[in-house]
Amino acid sequence: MEIIIKKSQLRILESKMKLLQNYEIPRKRKLFENKEFGTLMDISYDVNPEVIKLQKFLVDKGYYIGRFGKKRDGIDGKYGPFTKAAHVAYIEDMSPEKFEKERKEIAQEFIGDVEDTTLKNEFNFHLIPDGKNNYRSAQIPVLIKGKDYLGEVIDKYGIKTIIRLNYDDEDAKHLSSHPETSIEGERKVALAKGVNFEKLRASSKADQDLIEDYLSRGNTLIHCAHGADRTGGAVGAYLKNNGFGDTKKVWDYTTKYNSWNDMVFNKPQTFMKKGYFDQAKKFGVRDLQHAQELASGKKSTFIERTSGSIPQNIIIGDSQVKYVDMNTKAQRISAEQGEESLHKGGETLSWLTGAVKKFPVSPSVKNVVIVIGTNGVFGKYSKDDVPELFSALRKKFPNAKFIAVQGSWGWSKGNMNVKIEDVKNYYQKFADEGAIVIDPPIGNIEPHQNHEVYSQIGRNIDQYL
Repeated sequence: MEIIIKKSQLRILESKMKLLQNYEIPRKRKLFENKEFGTLMDISYDVNPEVIKLQKFLVDKGYYIGRFGKKRDGIDGKYGPFTKAAHVAYIEDMSPEKFEKERKEIAQEFIGDVEDTTLKNEFNFHLIPDGKNNYRSAQIPVLIKGKDYLGEVIDKYGIKTIIRLNYDDEDAKHLSSHPETSIEGERKVALAKGVNFEKLRASSKADQDLIEDYLSRGNTLIHCAHGADRTGGAVGAYLKNNGFGDTKKVWDYTTKYNSWNDMVFNKPQTFMKKGYFDQAKKFGVRDLQHAQELASGKKSTFIERTSGSIPQNIIIGDSQVKYVDMNTKAQRISAEQGEESLHKGGETLSWLTGAVKKFPVSPSVKNVVIVIGTNGVFGKYSKDDVPELFSALRKKFPNAKFIAVQGSWGWSKGNMNVKIEDVKNYYQKFADEGAIVIDPPIGNIEPHQNHEVYSQIGRNIDQYL
């Protein structure tokens, strides 16, 4: 069969091949030996004086290689993934500024996993993909048939800290065929090796902060009995908080080592009530439905609150949010209604307060426009606690100012007899909490169409954005 290619198509193909060659050759064939430090090395966590020279050179050139080493300047003599990523960037003439944006993606190419199949298969032992020589596992026994097993793992993988999340007795072994390893027994081995040992609790917020601190230093092994659930939540939260990816990516990573994907469908009550959900919450799983969406791969209506994914100027509240959205620079978090987007038709201020309390802290938000009050008839039926709402808002949006839109009335039996004085008195409570109250109110109209008043409200809101 004869294939005809146009000259223009051939030129495009040749151009793409040339770009591909230029990208692949420096990494895989280690060219540029004539350039200072022009040869890549193999990943190693042993201290090498030549690597120290390279790291100092890269730092002097402006390449950020992390906060490893005694001075937290990245210079530790170890040719890990981030040093190699910076080395690649330098060889390929990538600017330090561009490298700063892409270094995590480049470093991922050099982060693999352990090669010891026994450790991986029997003890769920794996390298954490953060480029810092951190590991996760199930309980590794001190001795197996008289062999110093845990000590050999410490030596082979350069472990400097062990974090244990499990307890004694039945929680002190992974498989029934394994001997129990008590907390004190493991501590004794660690101390004999000059390794820091920490017994921490997976349920403690303060201990989670310690976990993330140790992992950020590198050379740490974290484990529970099975290396699945408690370890999964702790490592997942650490990765999410350090730029590994959104909740979906962390869920996919975490569930490689546990049974949550099956559990959320076949044993949902177990998942929600036995502590598994508490671990998943650490990296952004909101409820059972969200967990099922993550497990199934179905696109969730939940918007991931990663950096840049939520507008700086948001509108929250009831059904009239939609029409305010049409007329101002501020935006709804999502067109989908619900707690995750902080707006829903027919709801009251108490519902909004509850939704805000569940919302992630979002310091990037600069302005929050609040459209609420109508459905509770301005506190007449719903006993609205305005100070409680603002207390929650200030915690979740610590850098924002608040703008309140006055609602509508006169279009349903419940709010037919509302007077303008009722509205003014209600929104004075918002003003007392520091909110900017926008005039005019939506007013004495059926509000569910794009009335001219929304245009006026929108222009007045935009003056403060």
